[in-house]
Amino acid sequence: MKLSTLTLAFVILAINLTFAAPKLEIEGGNNYNFGTHSYKKSPLKADIKLKNIGDEKLIIKEVKPGCGCTTSPVDKDTVKPGDYATLKVSLNTSTYTGDITKSIRITTNDPSSPDTYLFLKTNVYRPVIVLPNNYLAKSTIPVGKEEIFTFKLKNQTEKPIKIDSLKLTPSEAITSVKEGTLLEPNKEQEYTIKITMKEKGRLNGSLKLLTNNPDAGDIVLYFYGNVVADEPALEKK
Repeated sequence: MKLSTLTLAFVILAINLTFAAPKLEIEGGNNYNFGTHSYKKSPLKADIKLKNIGDEKLIIKEVKPGCGCTTSPVDKDTVKPGDYATLKVSLNTSTYTGDITKSIRITTNDPSSPDTYLFLKTNVYRPVIVLPNNYLAKSTIPVGKEEIFTFKLKNQTEKPIKIDSLKLTPSEAITSVKEGTLLEPNKEQEYTIKITMKEKGRLNGSLKLLTNNPDAGDIVLYFYGNVVADEPALEKK
């Protein structure tokens, strides 16, 4: 009887040892939402707890942000069962506009999920945005022909915003945006940049706008493309 009890105890111990393992849990879930913030509040920061809910030591082998705009040092790389490590997240959003999502890969000795991903989300607010985006590209631009870049400026506030000044390069370019242009509240307005290139090469242009809204900052859009010789039309026989 005593032998059977002892044997059973060893069996139970063996089973427990077999299934003992570390287990990573991100407190609050795998998605962290900063909400809506002005680009001026960059960088956004948060402390994320990485908890070991298993029954063996959790080893944090690597923490790898998906891009250079995110940093995420962790205060320790070994976590006892029931304890946690703190991931100090910093997200640089100064160059972004609208909804963004960034990821951090956390590699551990958790056998059920060696790679766990934390997703950082936020909405970066600006009073004035460029649509469809701040980069206007043309695959090819013929020499000697006028090229037109079209874009929209959207005032996302409840008050009119005035263009106080602008800087456009190169000098050959002209734009329909003028000093004194008024952007109506909660509206999109379409504008153009026109340019005729005289030589082959690369066009790298920019339009920088300053407004009377102190929260808008510099509004910069870029237009570019490869300038090529215009191929003559084939004569019909």
